Amino acid sequence: MTPFVAELNNGDDTPGDVEYYSIRSNEELADGRLDGGQCRLAPIPHLEHAVEPADDRVIAAVSSALSGGCPGEFVNELDGEITLASTLFPAPR
Repeated sequence: MTPFVAELNNGDDTPGDVEYYSIRSNEELADGRLDGGQCRLAPIPHLEHAVEPADDRVIAAVSSALSGGCPGEFVNELDGEITLASTLFPAPR
């Protein structure tokens, strides 16, 4: 890893008092998790990236998030705790 990439990856990915959410398809190559606090939703089956804004499942998840809900699991992973292998989808069993 180069010093530049190491600096980019250093520290909390979810700073401040903002709530972070992760919405993704079950067809993504990686789950996109962030270190720090995040509401992680279960992958949405057969979610087409280009139509995410119009998908009823995404609209419901975003509406819940905007009203302060976490329709998934709230996680708080420490900086450096996330590995490439743990983020690949589907996760190794």
